[in-house]
Amino acid sequence: MNSKTLSMLTFGILAVILLANLISATLTFQSVPAISKTSNSIDITIISDKDETATFSGLSSITQGGQTITFAVPAPVVLTANTPRTFTVNYNIPSGFNFLLGKTYSTSITATGSISSAVPQTLSFDKVNYCSLGNKGDLTTTVDIDNVKGFGDDDEWYPGDEVTISVDVKNNRNEKVNDIIIKWGLYNPKTGEWIIDDEEKQFDVKSSTRETKEITFTIDPKDLDSSTEDYILYVKAYSDYDGEGIQCGSYSEDIKINIEDNFVILDDIKTTPEIVPCDSQVQLTANVWNIGSEDQSDVYVVVHDDELKLNQKFTVGDIDSFRSKKLTMTLNIPAELKEKIYDLQIDVYDEDNAIYSNGNDDNSKFLPTLKVEGNCAVAPKAFITADLQSGGQSGKELVIKSTVKNIGDSTATYAATATGYESWSTLSSVEPQTFTLKSGESKEVLYKFSVNKATEGDQTFSIVLSTGPTDKEKLNQPVTVTIQKSGFSFPGITGLSVSNNNWYLWGIGILNVILVIIIIIVAMRIARG
Repeated sequence: MNSKTLSMLTFGILAVILLANLISATLTFQSVPAISKTSNSIDITIISDKDETATFSGLSSITQGGQTITFAVPAPVVLTANTPRTFTVNYNIPSGFNFLLGKTYSTSITATGSISSAVPQTLSFDKVNYCSLGNKGDLTTTVDIDNVKGFGDDDEWYPGDEVTISVDVKNNRNEKVNDIIIKWGLYNPKTGEWIIDDEEKQFDVKSSTRETKEITFTIDPKDLDSSTEDYILYVKAYSDYDGEGIQCGSYSEDIKINIEDNFVILDDIKTTPEIVPCDSQVQLTANVWNIGSEDQSDVYVVVHDDELKLNQKFTVGDIDSFRSKKLTMTLNIPAELKEKIYDLQIDVYDEDNAIYSNGNDDNSKFLPTLKVEGNCAVAPKAFITADLQSGGQSGKELVIKSTVKNIGDSTATYAATATGYESWSTLSSVEPQTFTLKSGESKEVLYKFSVNKATEGDQTFSIVLSTGPTDKEKLNQPVTVTIQKSGFSFPGITGLSVSNNNWYLWGIGILNVILVIIIIIVAMRIARG
């Protein structure tokens, strides 16, 4: 190709590009208001940067519940470059058409210029406000959401969650607003149905102040649509005194309710009786809900608690999607327990013996409480020995040394006393009367008695250790002691583990007496001789 031909080709391409730029145009929708639900036409402004004619197409109808909104395609309009032009779209809303809360109603119009390319534009009706005539007056409503119990968080919930909303109503005018009603609910925009629809008692709000009301509710699985995850929380505060059309402030927030494929939970867990005595049975009931989109087979639960010595399995069986079964569980409560509130754990298992979990890796486990009270006295876990410390004669003081060892697994506090001595002595003192021992520790306790003058022979009493006020919380250790008449004798004591540590002293005394008698006899014989 020679240079002349190349130059001509280049010039031709540039000419085509220049011609295209000269004849191209940009068509723009300049003003597109929301479609009014109370009118039958909408004015729209369009503009082009070139002189051209715009034609229109599209505007498909909107049908709901057997009622149809129709739109008329407007006639073409002639546009002068850079000059806005308004055209009108007419439409007809049947009298029975019901605009649903939270739902978007729209159609689309396309403008095509004689020079410019086609430009689409969405036309939407203004959304339905929870206040009947929209937000009116001086009330401002805001809401804080707290998912207090369950598997979800503040804006993503699960079926069965317990949610608290704090509704703040502010009065922005300089006089009181009377008889304010908070109306609220959880709305399904797909079906147009209220999952929850409720209202609170009336109250007043003084000028330029605010009131906050807390509302707590549970997401009941039976009220949900298993194919819907998107809901809207609506709240409004309006004056019943002034009228909703004069004083009303609304609030809304999109809420997602998660629907897992496979997830089974427990709901409405109850214990009968509410307070359970030791050495008895308690009945647990619960609703077992399949809140997943898939049917479930061979579901079971396990109830366990180490302190209560519980590890019991209960069969639930098959549960269809968004269906529930009532489960009743009977548990045996041991006899020897501390009176307190126990935390049970209930795990829900699938057919593969795995605990159900959701997409947040939360296991299907539940922690109901069980209050155990009554018939729960436990005898002290201790080993007691007794030794004669001193005494053992009629009319004199008797001292018994007892050693107490804590043979239990935990620290215990004991109260020491004695019984059964009243017929032969008086208990002078017990030292110490109360003491605390860790597991394996020991303590010496001294019992001092004043023995009656007429007492002799084998006498009995009981060392008593207590860890509580009832008889079941007492440990009795019988002890037998031999009381001799005042003089030379061999006192003794018997019991579970007893010894006499003073026998050698008595032996030496008696031996001395015998020696004295022998010396006297020998001296008397010498004197006679």
